[in-house]
Amino acid sequence: FIQYSFYDFYIMIGDTGDNNLMVCCFSCATVFWSEGLQRHPLFKIFDIFGEIKMYCKLYIHSDTSDAIITTLETQFGYFKKKMSDYTFKEFEAHISVNKESDINKIHIYPDGFLYYKYIVDLEIESENYIQITDSILRSLWENKMPTVVVCDYEDELNDFVLN
Repeated sequence: FIQYSFYDFYIMIGDTGDNNLMVCCFSCATVFWSEGLQRHPLFKIFDIFGEIKMYCKLYIHSDTSDAIITTLETQFGYFKKKMSDYTFKEFEAHISVNKESDINKIHIYPDGFLYYKYIVDLEIESENYIQITDSILRSLWENKMPTVVVCDYEDELNDFVLN
């Protein structure tokens, strides 16, 4: 496998053994095969050590990033901090200010969330990624922080939340 990293994209390219090329885009949780370049959703992404890693992006409307971290710490306990990265037991969170943030546009339907102040990129290293994502969302919502999740497993997450 050949590995590339471009900004927020992490890509691995390899031969599948049957003269086809496989490209894994870990940022958008998608696998492409050279055979017709058909797009196949990849719900469980494995890194080079074989661990499950699920990627998810949260758009959060909050006054401060400290409020987000305090909420996550209350729910999930101790974390390690390195710059804007926070490592909890079952997930990592990278918090950044949304460059597109605009208080005047957050109420525009249906895409107002794209203008929320913060973006949190989650990397969940557990088979319980749906439950963990649900717990994160509920914690933020209960603390009056409007949050919208964007991930490849949105349908599974919605089914879990509604049942």
